[in-house]
Amino acid sequence: MPLDLIFTGHRYKAIGVLAEVMEHGKYDRDRINAAKELLAATKGPENMKIELDVGVSESSAVQQLNDQLAEIAGRSLKHLQAGATSLNELGALKVKDDDIIEGEYTNG
Repeated sequence: MPLDLIFTGHRYKAIGVLAEVMEHGKYDRDRINAAKELLAATKGPENMKIELDVGVSESSAVQQLNDQLAEIAGRSLKHLQAGATSLNELGALKVKDDDIIEGEYTNG
């Protein structure tokens, strides 16, 4: 086990002692030295790499649904252009009970 992990509690106690001396030390010299040590002890890593992924990743199910909707829209457009259907017919389409699939949605 790394020593950093083993002595983490003691490290925080030592930093607390330095903060106490910095605030309430009897002499300016002691307060200044405690402040310097406190700054050195709490200094962060020199090189810190932070990665942030802001993008939204789509699952394959969402991609398949988008593909199917695009295909339906393309077919509907072809039927409209050929005069085989009208906007009223397309807008009046209802979902049939047979088309509903029972199941659970998992966000993954």
